[in-house]
Amino acid sequence: MEWHRSLQGLAIYPQGAHIIVAKDINSIDDLRGRRVDFGPIGGGIDTNARFALTAYGLDPDKDVKILRNSRAETAEGFETGTTDAHILLTAYPGAAVYDMLKKGAKLISIDNEHLQKILHDYPCYVPMTIPGGTYDGYPDDLNVYSAFCVMYANENLSEELVYKTVKTLVENTPELKKRGAIFNFFGPENAMAGLSIPLHPGAERYYREAGLLK
Repeated sequence: MEWHRSLQGLAIYPQGAHIIVAKDINSIDDLRGRRVDFGPIGGGIDTNARFALTAYGLDPDKDVKILRNSRAETAEGFETGTTDAHILLTAYPGAAVYDMLKKGAKLISIDNEHLQKILHDYPCYVPMTIPGGTYDGYPDDLNVYSAFCVMYANENLSEELVYKTVKTLVENTPELKKRGAIFNFFGPENAMAGLSIPLHPGAERYYREAGLLK
């Protein structure tokens, strides 16, 4: 069997880390010995939770009790007091986040020291501010990290096709923003956000042509 690499093409939209915790928790540092929902084994929630806990010096496999709930079970867990924390990366405002907040959970920020550590250790993330007022009861900004949803391309996809695709999307940013909130953060300024694998030659060609890459 022949294998091919995926190469990064274009960052589309960010998913901010919503740090959802029980009312008596004020920091990820407070999660030692608590019940943290990691979602499915090997899923994105599992990965993000491990990265965040590790940044605070916690061993995910030793220092917290790992839960494997469905989204509905997580919300119910906050209501019944059987879940203490859940880290969900999603675009804001998120319906699932609203549901958990209604069930008795709350949102917290990541302090700058640990946020910078996460960004340094895991360059696939970028900083994000969830604006105050996004969620009822949270008038102040929430400072977190974010992972961008990215368009990837097979390394064998033609340079010309990827070049034209990226060029068409980026140069029609205003029109895309009219199409839906998913494109609120889309544009040349974020095209390479969270770049953690090599660019496809077609994407690189456009970024150099547009002056976004030297």
